[in-house]
Amino acid sequence: RLSQKPGVLFSLSLPNLQLRILSPANLNFSSRLTMAGANSGTRRQKPNILITGTPGTGKSTTASALAEARNFKHICVGDLVKEKNLHDGWDDQFECHVINKDLVCDELEDIMEGGGNIVDYHGCDFFPERWFDRVVVLQTENSVLYDRLTRRGYSGTKLSNNIECEIFQVMLGEASDRYKEEIVTAMQSDTIEDISDNVASLTEWIESWSPWVYNGERGGRHCLYRVRYRNVIDKGVELNKDGIESHLMMKTSGHGAVKENLFLDDSAYMVVKIMIEMVRMRLTGSKEEPRDAKAKGIEAIETFRQYIEVAWWTQMIIHLLLMLTCTGQKMDKKSGEEYGWVHMRQSIHNPNIALNMQSVLPGGCLSMASLFRDRCLEASGVARFLDISDIDNYIGSQS
Repeated sequence: RLSQKPGVLFSLSLPNLQLRILSPANLNFSSRLTMAGANSGTRRQKPNILITGTPGTGKSTTASALAEARNFKHICVGDLVKEKNLHDGWDDQFECHVINKDLVCDELEDIMEGGGNIVDYHGCDFFPERWFDRVVVLQTENSVLYDRLTRRGYSGTKLSNNIECEIFQVMLGEASDRYKEEIVTAMQSDTIEDISDNVASLTEWIESWSPWVYNGERGGRHCLYRVRYRNVIDKGVELNKDGIESHLMMKTSGHGAVKENLFLDDSAYMVVKIMIEMVRMRLTGSKEEPRDAKAKGIEAIETFRQYIEVAWWTQMIIHLLLMLTCTGQKMDKKSGEEYGWVHMRQSIHNPNIALNMQSVLPGGCLSMASLFRDRCLEASGVARFLDISDIDNYIGSQS
């Protein structure tokens, strides 16, 4: 995409260039975002889902159908409040019980810990964030909602307040403020077909949900989580706080932090830890002493060296250097003025390739993109197996 930033800085970002093939060497370095944790503490084996929304959007119908489809427990908070007297009396104006949020949370705490619950309620700002793995906000078109509520006998202030709540998307805002963005989902719920589609979609999500990958050989566990260093480290802090020992927080690139200090890539600390552990193993006569560590290290270095030698981007770099030094062309100059920069990087574990450009001149990204494609990607032969259609489309749209 082309965007203009303050200070007349133009930028091009193409994050999804695709490799059509992977060499065998690349396959040795495929990995996933993981966070290692010791096999201790507890973790629910089934997810908890909160279904919320304005009254009349189909929460109970959806929750009941989903619970039946997956053999989960359906918890209607409104019914629970009446059955267990978890309220502070009756509100005559809004014609409903005044819920006692503390009593509700106390009642549900042990139940939610076990997982496998579908909770439905027209509010969500008081539930503990840790309870839910998915928060669904049902939304309904205003005229449909009006008809549903009037059939229920809603009128006056109670009716108008709920319609206004839906118009201004109060429940979606409440959920977005309370829970992490990646677990909040809005779903349209106007018809029976919508409800059926929503149940099918959530059923599929439940079937694919699995936060842990178990390492049977060592007994440890991996928690798969989001990208970016800060997110991974924060998740480790959260797990440790919840009593789930997470000693190592590692991103797919290999960058990591340990529980003791949370410093990213603190290599000196890690080396000292390894040395101390090796000495301890030697002194205790442990059979797990890594006697072949040196040989394994040499093998890893040799494998990586071979990967570097055959990697496609080696070809591209060579042509880029030739282009800059032999032809006299420079990527960052135009008419003696500062022009911009180009950055292209392949992950060793993902076939996606990010291409970024910035220029202080109007049209600078377009010129650099054309030059980069013609004299680097195509001249090096990389374009034969790299899908550069995003670059072609950008150049075509800007020309």
